[in-house]
Parts: sequence; C-alpha cells; structure tokens
Amino acid sequence: MQLTIQRPAGLLCEYTANPIGIDIAKPRFSWVLGHFERGRTQSAYQILVSSTKENLLKDIGDVWDSGRVESSRSINVEYKGKALESRRIYCWKVRWWDDKGQASPLSESATLEIGLLRPLEQSKTRLKNTSFSSPHTRKCRRIYRKVKINVVMIV
Repeated sequence: MQLTIQRPAGLLCEYTANPIGIDIAKPRFSWVLGHFERGRTQSAYQILVSSTKENLLKDIGDVWDSGRVESSRSINVEYKGKALESRRIYCWKVRWWDDKGQASPLSESATLEIGLLRPLEQSKTRLKNTSFSSPHTRKCRRIYRKVKINVVMIV
C-alpha cells in the first residue's frame, strides 16, 4: 500500500511559528493537512510536547502526549498537558489520521517559548543591565559574565 498521506506542515502555536515569550498557560496548536488524494479529511490527531529536543526526536512527549484524539479539528487545538513553566522552551510535533484510518508521519518539530505566566513573576523580574552609569553613583560599573540567552520581556 502506497502512503498517500503527508506529514503535517505549517505548525503554529498561538497563530505564530515558533513563538517566543507567549504568556498563555494553555496555548493552542494548528497545522496544515496534506494528502495526495482529493477530498480526504482528518479523523484524528496526536500531539507530542516535550521538554527537550532529544526526547522529541525519540517521539517521547514527556510534557504531553495527547494520544490519538478522534477529532477533525486542526486549528486552535488547546494544550491539555502538564502545567507549563515560565521561561522554558518546549518542542512539539503532530501527526494526523485521515478518514480511511491512514496515519501520517510525524511532523517536523517546532518550538514554543513560554514567557512570564503569573503577575507575581513579572513583579519580581527586573531588567538587568550589563553596564550602567548613574549621576547618583557617579561611577560606571561593568558586569562581566557569560550570557547564555538574553531575552527582554516587556509587560
């Protein structure tokens, strides 16, 4: 039997490809279906969300594995896994089944970066300058450190 179903493409989370700093605890996923036969529709899907790219490469959804969900929905599918953590990057991918029960290959991986989810975190988070000068201190201070990722979240 020849595979006529294509892997999902155009993966979006909250209407964006690989969003950075989203502040939604239950983000919504969307994808585009592909099939070589006309008129084929989606009958089910499976979403995998992982805390690492390595787990996702092994098809392990350690944060959320939806399992096979009987639904024709491929737009704005709400996340229903473990609570997402602020300032974390998650990887995800999806597969779908057509109306004849044929499963697609899993999609390429996509990412979503969670920003600050709770107001308390926002009030405790401060913008840290690597150098500053103030007329009150009349000194210029430099802080030298290795920066892994530098992200500014404006609330």
